[in-house]
Amino acid sequence: DIRRSVRWHQKLYEAQERRPQYHKPFGFGYGARQNVLINMKLRKGDKVIVIAGKSRGQSGVIVRVLPEENLVVLDGMNLSKRHRRPSQRNRKGQIIERAMPLHASNVMLVDPKSGKPTRIRIVRGKDGARERVAVKSGQTLK
Repeated sequence: DIRRSVRWHQKLYEAQERRPQYHKPFGFGYGARQNVLINMKLRKGDKVIVIAGKSRGQSGVIVRVLPEENLVVLDGMNLSKRHRRPSQRNRKGQIIERAMPLHASNVMLVDPKSGKPTRIRIVRGKDGARERVAVKSGQTLK
């Protein structure tokens, strides 16, 4: 019976709406990746090496982390020029260089022991606290 199936679909939809949202909708439009749970292991102040893109091989410090977009901003990297026009407050027009975000997959953390790029492992301590550990050397990160 059609009425019964419509009612069933409506109940299912309402039940899905009541569920807690653990996953954040990611991307937009048809075919965009949906419901991607982002767990970033990079933190502000970490020293990283760029492994892909035009700044490949350069190292820098993370100034800002944007976990919802999975992006990081590095100090003095991926600069773009912004043209400021003269205003009442700012008499001279100028060109300002601004650090733009890089995707987190294009950077790797620098191993504190060897200075080479390494992955990060999360380890639980004896008290249950999460600790970040460099995979190459096994050293704990701050």
